Amino acid sequence: MRDGNNPIDWEVHHKFPLDDSGTNAFGNLVLIKKSPEHVMFTTAQQKISRAMTAGGKTEVLWPIPKGVIYP
Repeated sequence: MRDGNNPIDWEVHHKFPLDDSGTNAFGNLVLIKKSPEHVMFTTAQQKISRAMTAGGKTEVLWPIPKGVIYP
């Protein structure tokens, strides 16, 4: 991790996406397994985002993994 590499089969995931007020701050990042966790969170977040319209306002339950950069 110190060299900028993830452990094998792990992904750094943004709790709040960069395109929706998220940042690269450590508090917004979590280290999760590629499968099934990263696949599940990313798929759910993309499905929710696709249903939204530009400029619209919708309240949703956003799936956010708990934890920090190091589990």
